[in-house]
Amino acid sequence: MTRTTWIVVIVVLLVFILACAVACAALGAVFVYRGSAVTDPVRVPEMFVTGVQETVVSEVGIRTPATLDLRNPWGNVTIRAGDPADVVLVEATKEARSIFGPEGQRLLQQVEVRVTANGNRASVQVLGVEGFGLGQVTVNLDVTVPEETDVIVLNEAGNVHVEGTQGSIRVRSDAGNVRMRDMTVTEYVDVQNSAGNVDFEGRVLDPDPDPLPWEVALRTSAGNVRFAVPADTPFTVDAETDVGSVISDFELEDLQTGGTVGQWLKGGANMTPVSPNVILRSAAGNIRIEPLP
Repeated sequence: MTRTTWIVVIVVLLVFILACAVACAALGAVFVYRGSAVTDPVRVPEMFVTGVQETVVSEVGIRTPATLDLRNPWGNVTIRAGDPADVVLVEATKEARSIFGPEGQRLLQQVEVRVTANGNRASVQVLGVEGFGLGQVTVNLDVTVPEETDVIVLNEAGNVHVEGTQGSIRVRSDAGNVRMRDMTVTEYVDVQNSAGNVDFEGRVLDPDPDPLPWEVALRTSAGNVRFAVPADTPFTVDAETDVGSVISDFELEDLQTGGTVGQWLKGGANMTPVSPNVILRSAAGNIRIEPLP
């Protein structure tokens, strides 16, 4: 081969290696999840050298008791009860980063936060986040709802925090902590998480005069589960972890326990004929059942 040919081959190889390195670094960064605290935003990796941010505020009227249906592919979600009682207020912070300067703005523009309402049902959907190649977009949502609101959340990656609502709650999360505070459950709780802690703190009302008991189900594949309610709350509990421990600070009636590597526990506290059923599961993590002060 001539000297010129060798130079061309070397240049081509260097360009190919550089392109592969950039693509692999960006692809790996897209799957990095940072920001473990519920109040922290989901932060993008520092290797994305350029970024843009935009905050959009939306408001819709709604009747109560209300239902909120929220879907967000990537970002933290905070839902809290507040005033006024007939409005859903959504503050969405969109952040886009890319290794190519103008690309970040383009990515940001194709993300839509759609907020709609019909009667007593409000919907918040984040659209256009998937399939960005060498860029990353996160949308952090801060939503204020009437106190009497049933909450439904589908969040693929990000922390979910729900506070002060009265009603039922259903959460599906692939990665991130799910935290519920000052809750008043009037029907059911159904939380399923793939990777992250699940923490419930609030009141579970006696379903009387409804003849069927309600169910509180808190599940995670990898993480700890905590269930904390006032000491006089009636409930039955079925808790099990494959790897970890189960600890109850309640004096449970009809207590049954067992396990070797993992542990399981069944029993009841302040039981009534229609005590809510509490189901706690973790494939790898500890489970704690405790009374609130």
